[in-house]
Formats: sequence, C-alpha cells, structure tokens
Amino acid sequence: MFNELFRSIYLSHISKGGLIVDWVEDEFRFSAAREKSINFDQSEQEIYKSFFSSENQSKFYLLYCRIRGEMVGVPYSRCEKLIGMLAFMQEILATALWKHNQRVEVDMENFAREFDRLDIEDERFRLYESVQKRGE
Repeated sequence: MFNELFRSIYLSHISKGGLIVDWVEDEFRFSAAREKSINFDQSEQEIYKSFFSSENQSKFYLLYCRIRGEMVGVPYSRCEKLIGMLAFMQEILATALWKHNQRVEVDMENFAREFDRLDIEDERFRLYESVQKRGE
C-alpha cells in the first residue's frame, strides 16, 4: 500500500511539472519517463489521507530517517540524490500539512517548516550541515 500511494504522489508531482527525483527512480524503480498516463483512482486528498495513516506515516518517517542517515559522513558533493529526495519529501509534507490539513510526525513537521526552500542551493547545504551536526 505504501509503495502504491508513494508512486501516485510521485507521478502526480511529475505530471505537474515537478523534477524527476533520481533517488526515487533508482530505489523504487519508478520511471516517470516510462509512465505514459496517470490514472488516479482516488483524489489527491484521499491519497494523502491514506498516505498519512499511522502505518504509512511510520514507513515515511523511517524512510526520512534512512535518507538522513545515509548522508552522515558523506561529502556534500556525493549527497545530491539524497538531498533531492529530502526536498521531495519536504514537498510531500508541505502538501499534506497545508493543503490537506494532515497531521504528521512532529520531527517531520519541523523539517517541513525549517527547510521550506530546498530549491535554493544555500538551503540544501544548510540541510546537509544540519544532518552532519546531528550525526543522524
């Protein structure tokens, strides 16, 4: 269920002109280029409601922790895909919080609020530095 919902959110992101997230394409083997049409059986609001159910939200939080953990001790120049994934996760969280009024884990809400401009290189570096300092 988690992967299907995540796939729907990712393909919706792409269909709206969002950037391809290399980490997602590699890890989940989703290919935006291979997907010819997107047929959503549920509305975006229903997808987000299901995605942020307690079971799926826990999986999303574990994925968030995993990505951050993979960045620890790695040079910034080698974290591009991981930071790109965190930027996408921040977008998902922002949509859940402010568009669909979903409740999310406190740590993830703090992340969404603190790093709301990951389209800016300096903010991406600030995120990298914060992960290195915390040693996740």
